[in-house]
Amino acid sequence: MNGRLGVDPAGQAAVGPNQGLTGGTLLINPGGTLLGTGTVAANVVMAGGDNSFSGATLKPGNSPGTLSIEGAFTQQANSILDMEIAGTSPGLFDVLAVTGDASVNGDLRLDFLDGFAPHRGDRFDLLTATGALTGQFQHVDVQNLAPGFQFDLRLENGHYALVALNDAVSVPEPAGAALLILASFTITRRRRHAGS
Repeated sequence: MNGRLGVDPAGQAAVGPNQGLTGGTLLINPGGTLLGTGTVAANVVMAGGDNSFSGATLKPGNSPGTLSIEGAFTQQANSILDMEIAGTSPGLFDVLAVTGDASVNGDLRLDFLDGFAPHRGDRFDLLTATGALTGQFQHVDVQNLAPGFQFDLRLENGHYALVALNDAVSVPEPAGAALLILASFTITRRRRHAGS
């Protein structure tokens, strides 16, 4: 999705370039997802769940991209900030840009895409806030990298950054892994037929 979502103080919302609603709060309930690029002109609250990775989900970007919040951002415990990373250049990793205060207290899922694996020292400023940026993530789930990837989450100067501490190794995404297994089976089967 791309555009502007505004919520007024009475709780009404409109989507579009000239919607003109500002000042309310957008609550994402457990099981709900807010995703896409563009701007949300409201305070955003991600409701928590009963256990890890069970609350609301926020997925900035369109694989990947930037979602801006004109207001405050609050992530409650067990809600999920899902960030995609396909490279180190701007536009190749998700960014959540908040113009007000931002508070994190939930879970972070890092989806590494297209076979990308970070190298030691690579930095990704995933969350920025013009106001105060506080809190820390409860749990971090890393997708599509081999075990052993080490990283640091740094909260500094209005940025929440992921910094790679070693070279990571990419592993196939689940769909890609299934295709590799199927291709391997097909090749093995053809070799058996050729030899019989």
